[in-house]
Amino acid sequence: MRRRVRVPETLHRCVWWRAAAGQSLLVALTLLSVPSLALEVETLWVANPDMVMEGAAMVVDLDGDGDDEIVTAAYENIIVVDGSGEECWRFDSRGRYSTCPAVLERAGASPLLYACDNTGMFTCLDGAGNVVWQADVGNVFCASPVIADLNGDGVFEVIQG
Repeated sequence: MRRRVRVPETLHRCVWWRAAAGQSLLVALTLLSVPSLALEVETLWVANPDMVMEGAAMVVDLDGDGDDEIVTAAYENIIVVDGSGEECWRFDSRGRYSTCPAVLERAGASPLLYACDNTGMFTCLDGAGNVVWQADVGNVFCASPVIADLNGDGVFEVIQG
């Protein structure tokens, strides 16, 4: 079995490689940056969304099929692609995303994605890209939302700064 490893080629392109099983992302990145060390790397696919992705990509199974999708935010869009690089869906916002969304994985239910654009529109999406709720929270600093159980009651809170 081989593991997929993401290595950014440029700000405008996202490249995925396949590395031998048992090699972690950190090891693969280190080995790729040291030419004297051998690593079998095969390009799986290249996706070019024609925009700058300012936040990190995230990997999560959004539709419950056992295969991970890739979630990223770029300009006014949250973009989801599948493991072959095909776009699954895209959510358009009124403002620009300069960070990565937060993901809340839930047992027996679709994960929830949280993101706030630079106009202060805080959005919660389900795994299919449908709006669960939105709140206008005013202008925010370019920071990713954080999900945590702040008071230990078993209910997660979403924090946006």
